[in-house]
Amino acid sequence: MNQQFRLPPPQTGHSGALALAGAKRRLPGWVSWNRVLFCCTLLIPLLVFSVYSLLIVTERYVSEARFMVRGSSSTNASGLAMMFRTFGIGSVQDDTFAIIDYMESRDAVIDLSKRLPLAEILNRPEADFWSGYGNLWENRTVEALYRQYERYVRIIYDPQTGISTLQVQTFRAQDSFDVARALLELGEEVVNRMNDRAHRDSIAHAEKLLGEAEQRIIAAQAALSAFRNRELLFDPNSTFGSSVKLIGALTTELATVNVQLQEMRERAPRSPSLGVLETRAAALQQQIEEQRAGVVGSDTSLSAKMAEYERLVLERNFADRALAAASTAIERARQEARQQQIYIETVAQPSFPDEPTEPKAWKIIATVLLFGGFAYGTMWLLLVGAREHADVET
Repeated sequence: MNQQFRLPPPQTGHSGALALAGAKRRLPGWVSWNRVLFCCTLLIPLLVFSVYSLLIVTERYVSEARFMVRGSSSTNASGLAMMFRTFGIGSVQDDTFAIIDYMESRDAVIDLSKRLPLAEILNRPEADFWSGYGNLWENRTVEALYRQYERYVRIIYDPQTGISTLQVQTFRAQDSFDVARALLELGEEVVNRMNDRAHRDSIAHAEKLLGEAEQRIIAAQAALSAFRNRELLFDPNSTFGSSVKLIGALTTELATVNVQLQEMRERAPRSPSLGVLETRAAALQQQIEEQRAGVVGSDTSLSAKMAEYERLVLERNFADRALAAASTAIERARQEARQQQIYIETVAQPSFPDEPTEPKAWKIIATVLLFGGFAYGTMWLLLVGAREHADVET
């Protein structure tokens, strides 16, 4: 079952001419699609945006202000704290981010609308159909106003210096100035609210600690008084000292009696005084043992009572210190409440622009040219690849 494979004959003469003619007929279609693609992705968008940016767009005035959020102890900060702030570590930077987030939020749009006619400012009669608020394809909603606000209000934060730059664009110079100034005022109000909240929380926490310390010292004093009433001891330490002294005196007296007793036994063993001395020595020994048993040796002894008493006294001392610390904390909190912990320091007041500077036409044209060229190149490569794939299959 041998099969013979034969190469197809080369296309010469009439058949080769037909193939070349078919390729020439396909070429104009490819060239026309290339032109359509070039016009749709690059030429037409470039012409449209060039006409818009050069002839139609409404120029905008830019008001710029610089501010920074500072703490009351910023000037007295240690070198380590300043190093941390250099690397972006510190509560002041967190407060700065909070103020920036507020200025870029919907709450700022609502608060700003209560002070200024923000909707009218962003839709002046001189605004073109694309730039104004409530244009042809957007409704006059709060969300649309917020999107327009995001386009024209920008805040740039420099972590090295801690300075934030506020840029406001509107269609009139006075509007840009008014919006920038109002935003700084709103930021100061937010800072004041943050200060008030921090002060209230600090004072409330200090008052809570003070109340707990007062209850603790009352409980400690009550426990100490109950112990004294129960044991009939005002100060077991002094009682213990007196008992030790008494034991010492009795021991000394017993030693003296024992010496006398020893001498009496050696000199006059049958003396009537010998019995008296023995009775006295026994009484002294019994008294010493009773005093020692009262000091140590059982749960009701003076040493056991001293341990409980010292524990109660130690608890009262701790309660006294806690009360002193809580009193100092609440006094410090009230003193700090009279000071402004964080505040906005305006580095540069809002500028009053005397000529429009935005938008820049060359930026718009360059952006369209860049993206249009990228789109054209991508689509051209896709079409070339698809055509080569189709030619291989045929």
